Amino acid sequence: MKTTRKDDERPALEAAADAADRARDLERKLAEQAKVTRQNAETWREAVHDLRGFLGVVKNSITALNQESVPEPVRAEFLSMLRESLASMNALLRNCAKKCSRRQTQGACS
Repeated sequence: MKTTRKDDERPALEAAADAADRARDLERKLAEQAKVTRQNAETWREAVHDLRGFLGVVKNSITALNQESVPEPVRAEFLSMLRESLASMNALLRNCAKKCSRRQTQGACS
């Protein structure tokens, strides 16, 4: 049986269509990964801003606690603020890590 030129071109056209499908899939995955990266960057920018505030409280509390003239009730208040700020920093970092990890997993699984 004689093959026509059209028959000879079919495998090449199918291969080209498959390659185009793979390219579109890769472009979609790359776009998803870029979105996750942007979201993670924004999360960390916000976290850095919040951490600076908490660190200011820590610094001021330590400065006040190092002064001998500070009365005991005020010292107790500064110690409480110090503990709260440290706990908040820890929670913030934990939440950021969870959020970024969740985004990374979702982006990879999409």
